[in-house]
Amino acid sequence: MDFSPTPLQTLFLFRLLFAPEAPALSKTQPSLSPAQRKPLVDNGLIEIVPGVNPQTQRRASFVHLTDKAWEWAGQNLCADFPLSINGARALKDLLGRLDGYLTRCDVSLADLLSASAEAAAEEAPAETPVADESLWEELEDTSPPRVDTRLEPAIRRAYCDSSGGHWNVRVRLADLRRRLTGVPREEVDAALLALQAAGALTLYALDNPGEIRPEDQAAALDLGLDQRHILYMGERS
Repeated sequence: MDFSPTPLQTLFLFRLLFAPEAPALSKTQPSLSPAQRKPLVDNGLIEIVPGVNPQTQRRASFVHLTDKAWEWAGQNLCADFPLSINGARALKDLLGRLDGYLTRCDVSLADLLSASAEAAAEEAPAETPVADESLWEELEDTSPPRVDTRLEPAIRRAYCDSSGGHWNVRVRLADLRRRLTGVPREEVDAALLALQAAGALTLYALDNPGEIRPEDQAAALDLGLDQRHILYMGERS
């Protein structure tokens, strides 16, 4: 079929599909204008059938889905439709129909879903293509930087000296850097970030502007959008 329903028309069809009975035209939701319903009629997806409302005993028009609509739905269950109250009601109606099916067939929901998962796994490719060497090189390039083992002990000593021998307390980067004056700043920064990635320390910003001294600003580790002024470091286990 060349015709593709709009998202609103799709929701209209889904609500009819999952509803327990054919609704009166005046009660259909979402409400479509005659111009919006016409393509569904012209393409043989719905029929407007005259009848009698059993509740009021008055004549009314009812909307019926055709076999063509059921065929279309079976091939387009993942079609887009508005995520609205009517979308939630369509889902509620679907779950009600599903509940009835499971009861009649004596099938549990877990069995149904696990069977679907197993079928999907069986359809998956048996082998996963192996990435070429250039891709692995790219992945290696994006991996966290390795900690320079020469700097880690020095950073730990500097932290311990700055904290008075205590672990897991706040130490200013300005105090730490003063004890690492012989190490290039970029190497210290790389080691701090690598140790943080390894879970050995945590870098924080001073949230209170009043606490930030000129030396804190000068010693801050710049991460682009923000800066880190202090760190906490735990004793190595």
